Amino acid sequence: MRALKALNGLPNDLVQMYFSTDAYYRTGYMADHLLSVAMSSGLRVADIDILQGTITPVEFATPAILSYLPTLRQHVLSTIDQLLLPSDHVIEAHIDVTISGQEEEMPFLSGTGWMRTTDGRIRKGHVYSKDGMVIK
Repeated sequence: MRALKALNGLPNDLVQMYFSTDAYYRTGYMADHLLSVAMSSGLRVADIDILQGTITPVEFATPAILSYLPTLRQHVLSTIDQLLLPSDHVIEAHIDVTISGQEEEMPFLSGTGWMRTTDGRIRKGHVYSKDGMVIK
């Protein structure tokens, strides 16, 4: 029971890791790369599938944005292992991203992590908000 409760915080961990200053790729942080794609494409919503290592829509699937997904996947697997749960206990782990702000000077994004487990539960994290800088 304690292990299952410990999973409740995992969606928040994933979003905070992805939007943190540790998640850097060449010219910027993950939030900056997401905002840059959003501003250049006009797209404002993305779904990051952590376990599959993909992001939709495909316009967001740049090497920079995908670069940190293996780290997030490993964090999910390590957490499950530490809690002594079956390795397939988490069957889905996602970050839903929304970008607001129509002007490049004031872009803003929010992300919500969620995951589905084999016991049928969907664990949803808090909305995490971040401002960023468009990479030119």
